Amino acid sequence: STMGSRNARRLVTVCLAKAMRMGELAETSHNKGRVPKLKDVTEGIEGFQLKIKTKQDKWYRGTTVSVEEDRRNKHICGVKAIKECLEESHYENEEEKVLFCSKEGTALTTTFVIKKLHEALQKSKLSTQGMTTKVCRRGRVQEEKEQGASGNEIKKLGRWATNCWKVYAEKDDRSKRSRKVECRAMLQSIIYLVEGC
Repeated sequence: STMGSRNARRLVTVCLAKAMRMGELAETSHNKGRVPKLKDVTEGIEGFQLKIKTKQDKWYRGTTVSVEEDRRNKHICGVKAIKECLEESHYENEEEKVLFCSKEGTALTTTFVIKKLHEALQKSKLSTQGMTTKVCRRGRVQEEKEQGASGNEIKKLGRWATNCWKVYAEKDDRSKRSRKVECRAMLQSIIYLVEGC
C-alpha cells in the first residue's frame, strides 16, 4: 500500500484511540494548514503528546492530547500508529511537514481517509453505513459504555467538558441497530487496518 494509505490507517487508529474527530488530524475545508505537524509531536515515557487544533480553538493555540498505551483495549494502538508514522517519514528534519501525510508530503484529507476506511470495511465484508468524520467518537464511546466505563472516564477520554458525549451512546429504537453495526464495524476494521500496516 502507499504511504498515504498507511498513514490513513494510522490516523484512524489514533482517532479511535482518543475518541477524536477525523478533522482534528486530517485536513478539511475549515482547517487548512492547521493539521498536526512533526513539530507538534513530543515523545513521552508512555507514549506521545500530540498538539492538535480543535474546532473550539479560535485562537489556534492548540490542545495537547496524550496518546498512551491502552491496557484495556490493546487492539487500538495509537502509540504504535504515531511511532510508525514518524519512522516512515522522510522529513524528520523538517518540522513544518505534516504528521499524517501522503507520499507527496501533503496533508491527508478527511475525504481520502473516509474513502480508505470504506475500502477496508468492504474488504472485511463489514457495513459502511453511517460513516462520517465523527464515527471514531461514536464507536469508541459505545465500546467504552459496553465495557462498563463511567461517564467521567468517557468524558476524560474524549475531552468533553459536559455530558454531551451521551449523544454518541444513545441507542433509540430508530437507530439502535445501525449504531451497533457501526461500532462493531469500526472496532473490527481497526484491528484489520493496524495488522495490515
